[in-house]
Amino acid sequence: MTEPEKMGFPYMESIISSLSICDEIVIVLGRDEEASERKINNLKAFLKKDQEVFLGDPRVGSFFYGREIKVIKTNTWPEKNWNYDAMRDHIQIGLESCTGDLCMKIDADHVFRSQYSEEIKDVIIGYASLSHMTPINLVDFYRYHLGGFKSIPTKQSKSCYIINKKNLKEDNLTCRISNESGSNQPEFFDKNGDRIENPGMSGSGVVVNYIGNVAWEEYVCKKHNLGTEEHDARTDLFVKKICPINYSHTFCNKEMISKYWARWHTATYLKFNRQPSFDVDNPEESFKNFMRYFHKSKIPRIVSLEEEPLPELYRGHIIEKEGKNHWIFGGGLYTAPLQRTPDGREIKARGLTLDENTENERKVPLIKDSEYIFWFSIYSHPISMHQKIMTIDKTMWGYDNFKDDWEKIKNGEI
Repeated sequence: MTEPEKMGFPYMESIISSLSICDEIVIVLGRDEEASERKINNLKAFLKKDQEVFLGDPRVGSFFYGREIKVIKTNTWPEKNWNYDAMRDHIQIGLESCTGDLCMKIDADHVFRSQYSEEIKDVIIGYASLSHMTPINLVDFYRYHLGGFKSIPTKQSKSCYIINKKNLKEDNLTCRISNESGSNQPEFFDKNGDRIENPGMSGSGVVVNYIGNVAWEEYVCKKHNLGTEEHDARTDLFVKKICPINYSHTFCNKEMISKYWARWHTATYLKFNRQPSFDVDNPEESFKNFMRYFHKSKIPRIVSLEEEPLPELYRGHIIEKEGKNHWIFGGGLYTAPLQRTPDGREIKARGLTLDENTENERKVPLIKDSEYIFWFSIYSHPISMHQKIMTIDKTMWGYDNFKDDWEKIKNGEI
């Protein structure tokens, strides 16, 4: 991470929540930042004192006993005009510096719900011990009461994953981070150093096991005749307990977002020679481009069929609302039934399917690439995040996603 205090990331909550499930935390700092380093050093001092006092006594118990924080400072990530390779290289440093059998990569804006730490650990060990790589799906937080969850982890949503170093070593495989696909993802190589194509596919020799792949879990439930109740239970487990919350941009104001968005596009331009579609030196243009991207492509919303026609490949729900049919637009398209809106209005959900032999009414539709949208109450957040969410300032993205500005942008007023 680079200057997380300045960037508005909930990095301390991320670190502490990871401590609840991991034995070792490796923090790779790309740039020096006094404020964040002071907090991290204070946390390290607390852990040392905590272990000296309790000594692992089971009668007293120390939640963080035996935990270790390792800080690696590179100071090689420039603030401006940084190349996309800088991110790849820092992730590689973190991967190589982890000493455990299971190495999990997590971003500074991802926070686990440590109130369920034992269940999270059990799921992680259960899935990751059988594979070489285990992506963990994310719950995307947008604003109070609204979140999203992709049923199939996409390239963009595989930013949190576990590498099983023990299994790689036993199977004579190696792993390196690559960004040639546009996303910083692990690539695998056999004992001869040849790159393995299509890891996770049968015959590749690389086992990939997803945590939170709801579509796959549905397939398993159907194959073993476990029923929709078991599928619902698994979905609830991932969404409500296991998968970390992605607080991307939540605590950023307009100025912070403009700078971040411009620098990100500059970095990808320097790497892939992709010319940005806006003037990166103009903060207002950068902000408007960010807003168009998130409001049109990321934030889920219910729209009427009269407003937007139903896409041919839509696999979500038709929502009957106030006598008119609606569907879920934005991001992916997998939705759980929405029973009530926050103001109490009833919403009925009816599943769509292309298979004429299946039932017309489905609680969970068979889907491919879609999204789970749900009302996201304060109790769905990590306990450590409650105060930050409940007291978030209206100048921050996570307050209301700058809805007034979005209306002006849509109407061409700004």
